[in-house]
Amino acid sequence: FQRAEDASQSSLFDLMDTTEAKQTETRLDMPEVRDWRKKEKLRQEKEALGFYVSGHPLDPYASDIKALPSATTTVDLLEGKHKEGEHVALAGIVVEKTIRLTKAAEKFAIIRIEDLRGTLEMPIYTRIYHEFGDLLDKDQPLLLEGRVQLRDEDFGLITEKLTLLSEVRAERAKTMTIGIARARMSPEQLRYLRGIFHKYPGERTVRFRVLTPDD
Repeated sequence: FQRAEDASQSSLFDLMDTTEAKQTETRLDMPEVRDWRKKEKLRQEKEALGFYVSGHPLDPYASDIKALPSATTTVDLLEGKHKEGEHVALAGIVVEKTIRLTKAAEKFAIIRIEDLRGTLEMPIYTRIYHEFGDLLDKDQPLLLEGRVQLRDEDFGLITEKLTLLSEVRAERAKTMTIGIARARMSPEQLRYLRGIFHKYPGERTVRFRVLTPDD
């Protein structure tokens, strides 16, 4: 439209008066609907655009990933920042999966995993596929643990275990620290907390960090 204006060109619509032009407008009555849940919104964005816009499926797990002692990224693996044979943990979401057969007619998978930095293709060999293959279809963030392998001058990951990222904290957390502002430590609040911990004792150590004005 701008190029046409610059060239002082006219269009067929210029021949219509204002009333006629108004009649050609498309009117859409958009219903008021509830927004999608975050997970559904991200899925739709990825499906429609090929990338995420409003966030990433790994965002809610950023602190969990950071706490893993052997955590790595796709970029670190591809750039060879780990030694061959080193044990690492990679958090990501499966964006592509191909099932193949070995010479013995056993299934294995080739997957492409995506994290916040990039993507990496890797095999999921037969034994691991039989044990954890169902997790590849859940469309949820995963934690892949294995050893770094150098093949044809490219670094990759030989996966030995897969876990739903949503279950990692419950399985491996050793302690829980709860921050409480001192101003909110009224007898009523403390009784409420006491009741919760008596009702749900759990199996982990719980610590309280009392936040005072002078930190």
